[in-house]
Amino acid sequence: MEEPKCDINNLETRFGSPIRLPPLRPFDALRPSREHSPYLGSISLYDIGEDGSRSPELVCAFRPGTYKPQHACWLDDRLWVLGAEHIEVYDADLQSVREIRDPWLAGNHTIVPDGRGALIVSSSASDSVLTVDAGTGEIATVRRLPEAFYGFNYPLARHDSVVDHYIIDDDQLTHVNCAWPWRRGVLVSSLIQGAVGWFDPDGEYHELVSGFVGCHGARVRNDVEEIFFSDSCSGMLVFVDLQGHVIRRVGTGSRWLHDAIQIRGDLFAAAPFDHNEVILVNVTTRNVVSRIPCDARGGAQFLSFGVPPAECDSGDGQHTAAGAPASRPGWMTNGAGAINAALHKQRADMVYARDTMIAKHAEQLQARDATIAELRNERLMTVAAHETAVADLDAARAREVSLRDGMLADLGLTYRREVGARDAIIARLHQEYTDAVGKRDATCAVLEAARVQDVMARDTTIAELNARQAQEVGRRDALLAELEAARARDVAARDTTIAELHAQHAHEVGRRDDMLAELGAQQAREVGRRDAMLAELDGTRLKERSDRGAVIANLREGLAQAVASHEAVARELRLDLAFATRGWRRWVIGQRTR
Repeated sequence: MEEPKCDINNLETRFGSPIRLPPLRPFDALRPSREHSPYLGSISLYDIGEDGSRSPELVCAFRPGTYKPQHACWLDDRLWVLGAEHIEVYDADLQSVREIRDPWLAGNHTIVPDGRGALIVSSSASDSVLTVDAGTGEIATVRRLPEAFYGFNYPLARHDSVVDHYIIDDDQLTHVNCAWPWRRGVLVSSLIQGAVGWFDPDGEYHELVSGFVGCHGARVRNDVEEIFFSDSCSGMLVFVDLQGHVIRRVGTGSRWLHDAIQIRGDLFAAAPFDHNEVILVNVTTRNVVSRIPCDARGGAQFLSFGVPPAECDSGDGQHTAAGAPASRPGWMTNGAGAINAALHKQRADMVYARDTMIAKHAEQLQARDATIAELRNERLMTVAAHETAVADLDAARAREVSLRDGMLADLGLTYRREVGARDAIIARLHQEYTDAVGKRDATCAVLEAARVQDVMARDTTIAELNARQAQEVGRRDALLAELEAARARDVAARDTTIAELHAQHAHEVGRRDDMLAELGAQQAREVGRRDAMLAELDGTRLKERSDRGAVIANLREGLAQAVASHEAVARELRLDLAFATRGWRRWVIGQRTR
């Protein structure tokens, strides 16, 4: 059964090939961008209130007729629409007022204001992030994802147009798909490596986390210092700290979560593409607040809400931190909460260990790619040496041919000189013909013999030159055959190395899967021990409750016995008191009668 194209295994196999980069096709042979995006699209604007509390209401559905919109945002009462090949600006009446084009604007994904009078655009075809001046519409800065991190495809100069020569996804370095302003720099996410990185204010690139192949939409929360992005293949919204450690994951039940943005606080909007809707979800309670169906206008690809607030980028590197919500696992204080917090921390540690292993595996893949690049360079050097040897042989052959032609020219000149001398002798002999016919005939015979010897010597020289040329050609053909055999051996060695690397990759993937299975089993055992502990605590509490009821019943029975004994004693005392009183009265009466 064929795996879906959105499956993580499919993407890792697709982009993990050691011969993916550099591409085989030359840059000038690439086709235009418009041939890779022949369809159109639309922009849907919904009013959900400033904090997302209002029920979604469709305000506008805008469909450009000549290009496919990728993303859009509001800035200074203008609608900035990012197309597949350009940026178009509309006024409040949706009338186009400006077009912005650039050789590197192709395969565009997101556009967002940076809060300082500019907009940041992510373009995957050029693997770059472009900053557009909102006032002039000019491209202010361009940052390309570094080849030192992600390999080499084409040596793009600023005049090289990826609009006219579009670099497809499989030949791109990273397929950058989102750019977000942060700390006076730009936060970016890359699909191929599953990486989140940051260009600092000086333009230097720092990779924060990687290994989430297929991820989209890396952004920063505006209430706490957390980075979030869509782990598209798992359908989860992932939150990480500034060290790249996973804080939490929020599932959406999607097989391809294309984008997610923060509305306010813990309320986020997510675009599960396979569900063909946009959901508003509370990432703390995991409750879906509302849904926006997209059946009538097509699946949502990228989302936008307002503009990045001031807390997102204060300009001096300082960020606002919110208080800790009492409902989050990290701040629970009861017993069950502590256990859940410990398990949450342990799970985060295991995820961090997994990410570390993935990073090490990525380093091994980079080393493997470097080895393959070296082998490829050696092959190119061998081919260049082969071509140099062939050129030297051709030059030697040309020199031999030139030498032969010179010798033939000398022999021709000698021959003409001899013919001239012969003709002069014949003319002189003709004058003396009447006097010495016999002498003339003898002289002619001598001259003819000399001529025959000269011709035979010339033919012998030509035969020697031809034999020498045949020997040189034979040596050249032998050298060419030897070079071809060496090239075949190098190609066989390269193929063997590639096969060994593939086997090593499969072995590493098996080890990773075994370790993940072992970690899952360990987690299941920990959960089982926790459940057993909770069951034991419940049994102990029920036993203590039953013991307390028995003690209370015994106390009540003892109290009833004590009360009965007390009443019997009191009754006897009353009887004694009544008897003593009667005797006293008798004694007193007897004393009076005396």
